[in-house]
Amino acid sequence: MKAMDEQIAGNNVIPGSLLQTFEKELADALAGYGADPEVVGFKSIACYRTGLDVAPAPEKIGVLERAVMTLILVYAARRTLRLADKALNDYVVHAAMRAAGECGKPVQFHTGLGDNDITLALSSPAHLQPLIKAYPRTKVVLLHSSYPYTREAGYLASVYENVFLDFGEIFPFLSGDGQRDTIRQVLELAPTNKILWSSKHDTSSSPVKARS
Repeated sequence: MKAMDEQIAGNNVIPGSLLQTFEKELADALAGYGADPEVVGFKSIACYRTGLDVAPAPEKIGVLERAVMTLILVYAARRTLRLADKALNDYVVHAAMRAAGECGKPVQFHTGLGDNDITLALSSPAHLQPLIKAYPRTKVVLLHSSYPYTREAGYLASVYENVFLDFGEIFPFLSGDGQRDTIRQVLELAPTNKILWSSKHDTSSSPVKARS
């Protein structure tokens, strides 16, 4: 944001320069968190922003530069920053997947269950299959049972060594019957040693830090 503020203030906005700065600072941050022993993993909320249908490879430089230009214009008008461009979000996801694979830490993905900020059809973990295949060294944790796409999540956990399924947050959001049905669906196909549970009571920002 500092580089963006400086270019806007000087009326000298250069998308290519800002993109290079963004790429470098993102890579440095991911490497730093990857080396931090208190950071146990990364979390993506791409599901909330532009959906889980992440492109198989990052977009070309020209597309990313146009996305940065749009981001600058919105930021200059509103003075708030929100990554809501699919090309940029997909780029960040790929960068995080690479970094996580290199440092041996997992990437958690919000899937399914959420609020009206989510496009439900794009919240199915099935959309992540190409990404999962592209980064076999990176552990992927599908959060929130992927409800209502639990069976799809169980399938991915069963056929990909690097995929795990977390069934947290269905408590207390689903009814008692819904909770039992979802757990049954989790157990239908997902290997029991790849089933996780989280409380989501940690209010710290991503990446996820170890707690005593």
